[in-house]
Amino acid sequence: MKLRISIFIKCLQSFGPITVVFQFCWNIIPNLQSQSIKELTLILCVYISSLNDFLLDNLEVLKLEGNTKQQQLKTVIKEIVRFQKLRELEIIRIKVDISSLSQIIGLTKLRLEMCELRSITVLRQLINLEELSLCKNKYFVDIASLQFLTKLSALYLCDCYLVSLDALRPLSNLQDLIVSQNQIVYLQPLLGLRQLTELSVSNNMIVDIETIQQNHNFEDFDFRCQEQPTQEQLQTANIMRDIQTAVTILKMIHVQSKQIKKQSLIFKKKIDESLPKQFLDHSQCISKVVSLLNICQSDISQ
Repeated sequence: MKLRISIFIKCLQSFGPITVVFQFCWNIIPNLQSQSIKELTLILCVYISSLNDFLLDNLEVLKLEGNTKQQQLKTVIKEIVRFQKLRELEIIRIKVDISSLSQIIGLTKLRLEMCELRSITVLRQLINLEELSLCKNKYFVDIASLQFLTKLSALYLCDCYLVSLDALRPLSNLQDLIVSQNQIVYLQPLLGLRQLTELSVSNNMIVDIETIQQNHNFEDFDFRCQEQPTQEQLQTANIMRDIQTAVTILKMIHVQSKQIKKQSLIFKKKIDESLPKQFLDHSQCISKVVSLLNICQSDISQ
């Protein structure tokens, strides 16, 4: 059932999946109270600013799609946690705060695309996830938390400014991986993923493609449009990869000293601000990140 320019919905008791497209005239939410609705999709619903009026206790699938100018639903996750039977959640082009997402422990499929995510640490608690997409989040995202999602069979990280895949080493059940349009140089971290049958690494700077080809029997392997990195780019990528490793270690250390804890947070913030979206000034980048690592190492040793 698809409603365009919707006015209201009355007494929905037996419909299947509900899709509301471009609703802006009246707020329809108070009428969405059926216990039988298990799937709901809201697309470009610019009037809706809250999900608090949803009385859909049996909802299993929720899909929300906005646009880059729509901010009304940016805190929607705090309201979604009431749907404890939710198994699939998709949020596209809506800025959201995902800090409460860990409460929906039953999620098996999660899609957060173009949501301006700055951190995905909370996802480490969603241990039942089998499929995850974080494509096109324009801010640098540390993917270290993904190593705890060992049930993942499909992972999509397109256009996330990634430079390293080291965090994916523990994902032994991974079958489908898409990491196209990033700044990845090495595929070596994927060698131990024996279940991997579909891999897309197009539009990166991969230098060890032959190694991964020789060790896997892929059903689908897309490595088109590889830019050959210069020595300077390669050096920069190596250092940026080391930074991600350093940040991961910092997060796993139980910090007793408030001073060190504060410095580690400052260090992480500086790294987020320093990592370039593209390799523009390689020598400057190298100098900056080496300096930051030295400062961090000095503070921790104290």
